[in-house]
Amino acid sequence: MAHPLRSLRLLRTTPSVAPVPHRTVLLVSGSDVTTFLDGLLATSLKGKQSYSAFLHAQGRVIYDVFLYTPLSQSAPTYLIEHDASPSESQPLLDILKRYVLRSKVRIRDVSQEWDIWAAWGHDHGADERREWAWARSGAVEPVWSKTTTWPWGTEPGVIIDRRAPGMGRRMIVPKGEKRACP
Repeated sequence: MAHPLRSLRLLRTTPSVAPVPHRTVLLVSGSDVTTFLDGLLATSLKGKQSYSAFLHAQGRVIYDVFLYTPLSQSAPTYLIEHDASPSESQPLLDILKRYVLRSKVRIRDVSQEWDIWAAWGHDHGADERREWAWARSGAVEPVWSKTTTWPWGTEPGVIIDRRAPGMGRRMIVPKGEKRACP
């Protein structure tokens, strides 16, 4: 019988892909969408896909989200993936609708149109050594400037999951479509 640690190491390096259940996808579009989301997220979008969080007034995380690349350049559109499990917080859709006001933004739940998949193992490029620095806010943040490309990846619908080493990638695909390891 193989040693348990060797077995664990084998599992971590074997390329794997699996659907991620219980995820909700919101479509946020309109001419003001980037400004609208930049005002609500903990990070700046910069017109690219990333991982971020929505915070409440006291600064606690309400929802952590993956924001996928705009689908079209003519009308900016983002797909927001988040966990919609019942919690003490209001649903994210209700929170976002409260802030629309006069912004030219449309928000709708498109969970029935998209599936979320995760790929890990092998070399997905997310485990490079990180450097950290003090931000102006006083928090310690990763330094991405030494990376030649956007740290979350540039392939549409695929985000490098940098929350922890070995997390691999997150992918958004049309409902019912099978996904292979990228």
